[in-house]
Amino acid sequence: MDEPIPMDDALFAFADKLERAGIEYMLTGSLALCFHAEPRDTNDVDIVIKARVSDVPTILAMFPEEEGWYWNEDTATRAIENEKMFNVVQSLSGFKFDLIALKSSEIEQEKFARRVRYSKDGRTIWVIRPEDLLLSKLEWGKRNNSALQATDVRTLLRDVPDLDWQYLNPRIDRLGLRKWFEDARTA
Repeated sequence: MDEPIPMDDALFAFADKLERAGIEYMLTGSLALCFHAEPRDTNDVDIVIKARVSDVPTILAMFPEEEGWYWNEDTATRAIENEKMFNVVQSLSGFKFDLIALKSSEIEQEKFARRVRYSKDGRTIWVIRPEDLLLSKLEWGKRNNSALQATDVRTLLRDVPDLDWQYLNPRIDRLGLRKWFEDARTA
């Protein structure tokens, strides 16, 4: 029986495939938390991609079915067209990568432009900044009234003492997240 693939090996290999194909990306979500704060378990990997519908065949070709990858081309195409998400699943490892089409909104474009490159053991990956991850966690938490997202917000506040509040405060207010932020912070 094959040894299980560690998550960070799978993550860096996935990111490397995107880079070799010329697809700009950014790790976000709960796995991005481990680059900034205390990590927590998660079932999937959230990656924002900057792609056009014409990029879908290139993206999917990097993950051949004969190597145990599963995806649906129609779903991927619709996701890119509508700025939504589609999945690429590696059946051998069980890892699920949620590829999220970069939205055209000003705030999402700004988050993507601010991403940072991290290195680990000679491998590199683009990751959302902690301030932008906090904003995303607030947005997801408010949308779903999620206690888990509120916990992630508190983890970021606790573990990242040098958050840029001059950047964060106006965006929290502009996005209508102040009440949810205060509730999450004090829960």
